[in-house]
Amino acid sequence: MDCIEVYKEHIVYSFHDFYKVVIRFAAINAWRDRNRTGNGIMKFLLNILQKT
Repeated sequence: MDCIEVYKEHIVYSFHDFYKVVIRFAAINAWRDRNRTGNGIMKFLLNILQKT
């Protein structure tokens, strides 16, 4: 392999590793946000049910 092919391969692997991290943190944030907003929605629904 010449230098250009090695460099291209390095970029591809770096790109894949970077986006694995991005997707992992996006999943963690989505799970965390779901838990935060889920409690707020549940409180809102309970307040509506108690008023009726």
